[in-house]
Amino acid sequence: MIAEKFGRSQYAWPNVASLPDIAAKFEQRAGFPGVVGSIDGCHIPINAPRKNQRDFLNYKRFHSILLLAIVLPDRRFSNILVGFPVSSRDSYILQRSDWFRQTISSPESKFSNSGDYHIVGDSAFPLYPWLLVPFKSSGLNRNSSGSNPNRQIIKYNKKLSQTRIVVEHTFGDIINRFRCCSNIYASVEKAVKIITASCVIHNLCIENGDLCYDKAPSINVYTRVDNSRSDPSRNSPATGFEKRNLICSQL
Repeated sequence: MIAEKFGRSQYAWPNVASLPDIAAKFEQRAGFPGVVGSIDGCHIPINAPRKNQRDFLNYKRFHSILLLAIVLPDRRFSNILVGFPVSSRDSYILQRSDWFRQTISSPESKFSNSGDYHIVGDSAFPLYPWLLVPFKSSGLNRNSSGSNPNRQIIKYNKKLSQTRIVVEHTFGDIINRFRCCSNIYASVEKAVKIITASCVIHNLCIENGDLCYDKAPSINVYTRVDNSRSDPSRNSPATGFEKRNLICSQL
């Protein structure tokens, strides 16, 4: 009922006019410019489903479904996607979302024409001008003496990580607020509704001053771990690499 009543209005993507303010708040975290969202995936434990159990058995050997989310600096959700089995990679889930299709077809509608804004994610995601990810360890260049990795790249990766971590904190908030999300005993279809409703109520709580910032989750929050050797950015557009290199050089 809550998810249907409030729905996307409570986790809507911010309008372009609000992006400068959002970016300024993100930049206060670590000095990484232009960030308007942090993206990651999280395992929400569920009871073993009756069908396709193996699809929902994760790397920690418990059953779960995935919550893929983009969050704002105040830990509100600006986009969520719930219900994919854990056998799906984060990049796969993202690329099958309405948000991704809309962004690919019209990036300026979400990030403005300036090209200054983007979201940040970990190396499980592909690189785009509007989605910045870390340099892979193999991308750490050596200086002329062949000794030290490029300090600028290390600095970039560190600042991106310090900025991106807000999404992990938000997943912890969900577990703190809604203990049912620590282990949902319901069908996959009903679990999706429970998680969606939890995200909606979480946003309403923050908008009304009810924060969880001083609490650490008492239950482990398992974010996604991509152990594959494939690089989601191998087919990324050149403009994504150019923008990442530019920001790296300016930090």
